[in-house]
Amino acid sequence: MVMGRSVKLVVSFLIAASLCCAFCFAAEPVRIFFPASRTGEPVLPVDSVIGQTAGASSSEFHILVSKALRSPYSFEWTEKYLREDVRAALTRLYGPWLSENLPASSFLLSAVHENGDGSTGMNIRINGACFAIVVSGGQIVSVTKL
Repeated sequence: MVMGRSVKLVVSFLIAASLCCAFCFAAEPVRIFFPASRTGEPVLPVDSVIGQTAGASSSEFHILVSKALRSPYSFEWTEKYLREDVRAALTRLYGPWLSENLPASSFLLSAVHENGDGSTGMNIRINGACFAIVVSGGQIVSVTKL
């Protein structure tokens, strides 16, 4: 009986110690638990398909694509976000998908990749689908399903 009581006492002590530690760590901001870059800013996660993720306001290209994804798909949308020479082809390829999935409330954007021709590419994940997008001159010039 003495052995049973001491085991209960040890278990109770471990539970109490665990709770104390949990409360101590809960007071710390969540930001410290993310890996930090050399500047001390948190590093965003890497997606298995689109790669290193980035914030929606990381660059002018992220802002443009974010606005496009948050806007409802319409004729005006195609005129505003798709370059004229690719508009018909991209509308035929992705029009039905875009009309079902835009406006999007959540999506992931990758870090941008500068191309040699002055355009910028990035990957996106939206509603389980992944795409590579190329932006040039403030408009989308290419969309490829990954």
